[in-house]
Parts: sequence; C-alpha cells; structure tokens
Amino acid sequence: GYQGMEQGLVLFSATRNNESNALGFLADNRRMNVMLTRAKQGLIVFGNQVTLQNSESVHSKWPAWLQWVEGRNASMTVEQLQSRQADAVRSRPSTDH
Repeated sequence: GYQGMEQGLVLFSATRNNESNALGFLADNRRMNVMLTRAKQGLIVFGNQVTLQNSESVHSKWPAWLQWVEGRNASMTVEQLQSRQADAVRSRPSTDH
C-alpha cells in the first residue's frame, strides 16, 4: 500500500468481475481518492468497465470517473491493447544477422 507515498507511475487493480456488479472494497470512495492522489506522472487502472459502471453501490464514483476518462479518450479495451502490442512487436527491428 501507499500510505501517503506518491509514485511516478501507479498501476491500480480494480479487477472485479461478477454478475451482481458488486465492487467489494472498491465501493469505498477512499480507495479511489488514494488511487487518484498518489500518481505524479501516470496512472493505469485495470478493471472491468461494465462492473465498475453498473455497480450496485449507491455512492460509487466509478461511473463518473469512467465517463471523465472516456471523454478524454484515455481508456483502452483489452482488444485495443493486444492490437497495439502486436503492432509494436511487428515494428521492432529484426535481431537476425
């Protein structure tokens, strides 16, 4: 845990994926506050967008945050990530001699 420490890049796991859209401890808005305030240069959040957007938690800030992220074209699906990774591998210079 960070316990007040800032980091240049923060990787945050918000991976909840269930039919009831239950967030568990992620429903606590203090978790989001820590996530948002500890990254100095970059923040990467891993999570199931459907679960986070459709949470049963009345006080969840996830839907508003996801809308903000999408409005800045800053989200990426697994398929988009895999495609970028494949493009990067293809564009690497050959190491064959």
